[in-house]
Amino acid sequence: MTGRLPYAPAFDHLVYLRVFEGCNLHCEHCFIPSNPKRMTMDDLKAVPEKVAGFAPEGSTIMLQWHGGEPTMFGAQWLDDAIHTVEEAGPQFKWQHGIQTNLMTYGDDWVPVYKRHFGGEVGVSWDPKIRLMRRGDAASNDTYERKFWPNFERLLADGLDPYMVITFTGTFVRHFRDPYRFFQMLEEHGVKRVHLERVTRTGYARENWGRVGLDNAEYSAAMGRFMRAYWRYREMRHVVEAHDRLHVSPLDGLFQSVERLHAGQAGGYGCWSGSCDTKFHTIDANGYKAGCT
Repeated sequence: MTGRLPYAPAFDHLVYLRVFEGCNLHCEHCFIPSNPKRMTMDDLKAVPEKVAGFAPEGSTIMLQWHGGEPTMFGAQWLDDAIHTVEEAGPQFKWQHGIQTNLMTYGDDWVPVYKRHFGGEVGVSWDPKIRLMRRGDAASNDTYERKFWPNFERLLADGLDPYMVITFTGTFVRHFRDPYRFFQMLEEHGVKRVHLERVTRTGYARENWGRVGLDNAEYSAAMGRFMRAYWRYREMRHVVEAHDRLHVSPLDGLFQSVERLHAGQAGGYGCWSGSCDTKFHTIDANGYKAGCT
């Protein structure tokens, strides 16, 4: 998990709230094995007190509602949870982000996403490795048949998704032609996507032979996708910017190169993009510095 969220507004501190570590999918790369650990409303009421341990009053705090699957308890629960945190911490400016697999999506989520998330919804998707049942590769077809109609429904509801895809060995083999990947995204109406490096933790550890990439493989594959994306952008330059596909961290890498050519400092230092040191994790066990 990279420290800075793609496409997020400015914030002083980023806090991952792992509200529930269970899930309604089995993803072969998931870094958090499914388990029953969950945060109660009392735990959420204590979040501002924990935040006060590292953030001064008036700070802008980005809460990333995470899991597991953070939508498992329903839209009303999440609405109540957000109100609980904000009412307990009026000394902070709260912003909210979420990452969901869309398996629970329905009409009741629309007002919650519009009211608390500005209509922006982080959506996770990966080819082949998202299963409805552990060990049942065929159940990926069932997942796909549910995911894409829900994604289309989300767009029709006026919400603005950004997609998070893990850059796994499975992904690289599935999209041997990067152009096919970019075209698929645009055909489905995806405008923003973030490619996140797979880490050898959780379920990924036991499936590393399929999903893993070593450093050399990762660098070579990212370089190939970056070159293909450059050419794809050149072909699509006539498309209005707001309708164009944007891929993180590739767009940022191009901007970093342009800064270097202009003699300016800063920019990305690695393939994973921009990492922020001001991030934290809070779960049912309490507070941890950094991302866990």
